[in-house]
Amino acid sequence: MEIQMYNMGLGECILLTEGNKKLAVNCGTRNKRIDGMDSGEIYEEIREKTKKEGYDFLLTQIDPEHIGGFLQMIRRQDQSGIRTVYLPDLFSRRWMNEVLALLLLQDLSRGCFLPGKAVALTGLMEALLRFSGTLCFVERGDVIGEVYQVLWPEKEGLKEEMEETLALAGISDAFYEQDRCMWGELVRVSAVMRSIFLRLPAISRSKDVPRNEEGIPTELEEEVRNFRLEFRKLRRNPRFLGMAERCQEKREVFRMFHDRTGLMFHTRKDGDENFLYTGNAWKEKAAWLQKNEDGLAGLHENYWCITLPGHGTDAWYWDFSPYRPKHFLVSNGYVAGQDNGKISGRYSGMFAVPDVMMHCTSSSWCEGRKNGICSCWNAQVTSPRHYSMIQET
Repeated sequence: MEIQMYNMGLGECILLTEGNKKLAVNCGTRNKRIDGMDSGEIYEEIREKTKKEGYDFLLTQIDPEHIGGFLQMIRRQDQSGIRTVYLPDLFSRRWMNEVLALLLLQDLSRGCFLPGKAVALTGLMEALLRFSGTLCFVERGDVIGEVYQVLWPEKEGLKEEMEETLALAGISDAFYEQDRCMWGELVRVSAVMRSIFLRLPAISRSKDVPRNEEGIPTELEEEVRNFRLEFRKLRRNPRFLGMAERCQEKREVFRMFHDRTGLMFHTRKDGDENFLYTGNAWKEKAAWLQKNEDGLAGLHENYWCITLPGHGTDAWYWDFSPYRPKHFLVSNGYVAGQDNGKISGRYSGMFAVPDVMMHCTSSSWCEGRKNGICSCWNAQVTSPRHYSMIQET
């Protein structure tokens, strides 16, 4: 296995190569500069590589720091050689209307005073409407490119998380009647969005798809037009904006739910170079995944390479030593300049897992870095280079 981990500022892009199977995991956010470099150079490098070699893309979470760069690439006319796009299945069940509504509300409540604020979920939908490759939704147990297996999300578990979030956020029994009404409107609009997403995989498998001047499949024109109109009206509704503003008090509840919709996966077949992508839900789901009570996707005993959850920060710390790893990947520990956004010192120095090489996109925001010196026993820092290469020599 060969791994390229790109320095994307905040977020990540990891290119995985296993034989002739090539998978790009996320593509960071679109920052103007990354550690003093023009980020355009990095995106152009990734675009040229994926176009030349042909890559599938796996988007583990629907937020700017995971899909921002991907949206930049897919909007180009040549679509940069992207063959298949995989998304966590947040669309196939009717109750997922409320899942999408929660994700939309999280985005809107963070900036409800900005009617023009970009929304990751709608931005992704608009881009995929013009996508000429194949789109697939995946859930626990599904296989990606014959090489990787999805560990999470699991639909029944996700439904429980959704119901718990609705209760914790006070949406189920909102104090204000207008909030209950506006939540119903948001779910109704989300249902239209879900319907559009649901039809895209079948359309993407058709060879000749009639499209309008925007590049949108003609069979979806009316549905897309209706969604845009209804969503625009909702975002301008003072009563809805009031609900979104009140939801800011519960922003941590929404953030935690968003993390639980993220995809986790690992190498399908047990071997010497097992790869584990954890995601932010790992800390809560690790024990459940280890039990594998549904028999769909059991964890391997050993993992050669593991991505650390939550950008390696202390809030998401996990002791991975029982898996006897050789490499840890940390996709930039810098989170909005907050002290709790530093890479945890429990991964470095005297606390480090023996014989593990730490691969950080940038170590300038790390508890284990003192006076410009890295305290890890073995470390490879990407910055100021564009990417780090991880492979057995």
